[in-house]
Amino acid sequence: MEPMIKKYCPRCLVIHKQIDICPSCLVDLKEIQINNQKGVKCLRLFKCYDKYAIDCPDQVIVVFAENEKKALRKVADIHKKLDVYETPVKTVLNNFKVEEIFAPKECNAYVAYSRDMSSVDDVQIVFVPFEVQDIESYIMDQLIEAESQEELFREFVIDKGINMSFNEMFYCDDKGWIFSYEPPLRLREDIEAKLMFEDISEGEFIDEFWLTSVSKFFEDKYYFKQFFEYITTNSEADFDEGFFFYVCKKLMKQGDWTVYEDLREVEY
Repeated sequence: MEPMIKKYCPRCLVIHKQIDICPSCLVDLKEIQINNQKGVKCLRLFKCYDKYAIDCPDQVIVVFAENEKKALRKVADIHKKLDVYETPVKTVLNNFKVEEIFAPKECNAYVAYSRDMSSVDDVQIVFVPFEVQDIESYIMDQLIEAESQEELFREFVIDKGINMSFNEMFYCDDKGWIFSYEPPLRLREDIEAKLMFEDISEGEFIDEFWLTSVSKFFEDKYYFKQFFEYITTNSEADFDEGFFFYVCKKLMKQGDWTVYEDLREVEY
């Protein structure tokens, strides 16, 4: 499921979900966005994040401001709205680190927060040109592109083993791994019991199960052939960019790789 875009009202600093009029102070958010697109951006973009703990969106806040001091002030104002314990502004300012981010012209900025946040690297900033109509699809494609180029992801995909790898996924059914977790390596007891009444060997079952799983994942037959030949031969990985993008997109949609559930527009 694609994330819902949220907006900060620049006057009351309240987060809103896909609305044009701020219910708190009646600011026309749509009009502000149009004015931003027509005007010249003179503000700088800052990523402000908690130096001690990051596990929720409120600990990584991206704002436009004239300088670092005013960026932190915005963060403090946002936390003042959100913090039921009324943490002192000074404490908030001391806990947050500020980094300036280059913001290209003629683009709006959006922040994508991953579902399982544990560091500032789990928050991505995406710049969307003004002329883009389908903003959410554009942002998701940019996120997928970035994830698909990560070294960790590519190592995960090209690993031919069946231990915490992409290939291991094709040895799983609705109950999990088809093998027993206890050594030596063998099929699960329920599968072994089922095969006792089937005219098929364990080796044939494993091969057919893997092939069926791979075929189901790779609806694109060109990429299916590439992956099949790579796994079943001694060939080296020679996948193109499109292959990694295809795999990453499917994994993210299935929830088997980074999932971005919270998407927010950075207001000026």
